[in-house]
Amino acid sequence: MAKTKQKLAEEVLLELGRADAANPAESAEDIDLVKRRYEGVLKELDDTDLVFWDEDAIPVRVFTPLAKLIASECAQAFGTVYDGRDANGKTPLQRLQAIGARDNTAWPTKAEYF
Repeated sequence: MAKTKQKLAEEVLLELGRADAANPAESAEDIDLVKRRYEGVLKELDDTDLVFWDEDAIPVRVFTPLAKLIASECAQAFGTVYDGRDANGKTPLQRLQAIGARDNTAWPTKAEYF
């Protein structure tokens, strides 16, 4: 089941401590900022062939590392510091690269005939 851009923005704000599960009082401005940063990061990731999902249909397997990556991109705007490394010391980008390397080998290839 895919997650939406809205859910991603909410998760990023939870990661940054701007909201909590019991009181998710995110402002519309905060949500919009996160969505704009996501769109920018998505373009950068797409340039490196890491994006295999639609913008508003984020696969569950990339949702958490992507949320952590966006949180690290948004942290300064919210006046905080955020690293996002996992227990093994991998950055969110490294986790996305590992997922992308595993997934892009199964992409269908479109043949061009001359």
